[in-house]
Amino acid sequence: MKSMPKPTKATRPKKAKKSQKIKTLDLDLWFSICVRERSDWTCQHCGKRYPPTISEWTGNPGNPALHCSHFVGRANYSVRVDPLNAEAHCYGCHSFFEQNPHEHTEWIKGRLGSLYGVLIEKANNTMIGKQVRHEKQEAAEHYRKQYEIMKEQRERGKVGRIDFIGYI
Repeated sequence: MKSMPKPTKATRPKKAKKSQKIKTLDLDLWFSICVRERSDWTCQHCGKRYPPTISEWTGNPGNPALHCSHFVGRANYSVRVDPLNAEAHCYGCHSFFEQNPHEHTEWIKGRLGSLYGVLIEKANNTMIGKQVRHEKQEAAEHYRKQYEIMKEQRERGKVGRIDFIGYI
């Protein structure tokens, strides 16, 4: 009986890659809703407005065409839920900025002005990230309450941008 040759790297079947998707938490949901509400459900790049369509019971953060777009990626917990690091962008503008990081950097610098340096400094502070990771539930509750405050302001007639307070 002839023995089978030992598999080599070239002949070995490839394993399916694990998804690189970052897990979405209650914290991400409430932060995302705050970012969209802050902008009055309007893309901050092109100005297109979307109807607020929040389903808090299903965990759907709203209209899938309006995204919570992060400048520094969500993997960085130091600024994952920092209001300076996220804006509401429509699918088209979010895709454009992902494909054109230089344009995104210039846009965010223009938007934040001197606060751009603060954002980068926070992004490099690992202690903030450790605190946010440790206090996910408290941070989620903070952003849920911030959303309630913003919603009350809208009900009282406030239009346009409503800023909210970050957790840290």
